[in-house]
Amino acid sequence: MALDAKSVDKPFRKLRKLLKNFPDPPDPEDVHSVRTYTRRIEAMTGAFQLDRKKVGKDLVMYLTLIRRAAGDVRDMDVLTDFTASLDPNSDGDCRLSLIQHLGERRTKAATKLVKKVKANEKQVRALLKECATIAANGIDAAESKRAKERDKQKSRRKSAGSMASSLQIEQELRDWPRLSEDNIHSFRLKVKELRYVLQLAQHSDSKLIGGLGEVKNQIGLWHDWNELAAIAGQVLDHGKRCPTSLEIRTRAKRELQKALDGANRLRQQYLPSEADSATKKRGKKGAVSEIHPDVIQATARLAS
Repeated sequence: MALDAKSVDKPFRKLRKLLKNFPDPPDPEDVHSVRTYTRRIEAMTGAFQLDRKKVGKDLVMYLTLIRRAAGDVRDMDVLTDFTASLDPNSDGDCRLSLIQHLGERRTKAATKLVKKVKANEKQVRALLKECATIAANGIDAAESKRAKERDKQKSRRKSAGSMASSLQIEQELRDWPRLSEDNIHSFRLKVKELRYVLQLAQHSDSKLIGGLGEVKNQIGLWHDWNELAAIAGQVLDHGKRCPTSLEIRTRAKRELQKALDGANRLRQQYLPSEADSATKKRGKKGAVSEIHPDVIQATARLAS
């Protein structure tokens, strides 16, 4: 079987357990786990085509509500840590004001998250269990003398569906327009989705997945600093002259350049556009692979 059963089952099982005993207020680790597992499950519902069934659609709907609420809490946790890391000698009052503001927003966001979880916990846990069973055993598996053979066929269809999902995402990344501040965050979401799908395969390529993870993390780092810069501009009354705001904006620009450089390297190495591939072919003799062999092999593992 091309898919790793443990990788398929783990997010469903972990999220069900977490939602059942969700703490009030939630710790940063709990919030991070909610976001991670919901993202993985959303990617898996697409890979297994569960989103074409009512149970999958309902699950994604509930998970989206919870994930977004968790995202608001997570943002405040990260931005508070960033603010605390700023130079305390530049403008201590502004730094303290910003930390207090973020703390108040965190409290409100955490309250909303807990309410969302408590209101939907039973429905979500039931849907998670049902979807996990479908993902593990195949869709609409029937019992008969020929069930074993049909199970094999459905297992192959699940694997083929995951491979098709991976190929679609890879093509979207290849067709992505020139990366800029305006579209790099959306690019990150696609990179995350591809990484989650490839992780479903047995013996998944750790180098490729690691590279996708590094790009994902760097873009996320820039996005967080950029969000902090926007909040500081609203909260602090010194305007652009404020040393704290200036330090934040400078860091955001630095992280953006790192994110663009890393994302462009990833595309050039693993998923070059058709224009890039054509340029390479003109510049070198012989055929040039449009997609890196590591990507081809990682995708093939989903269906082999």
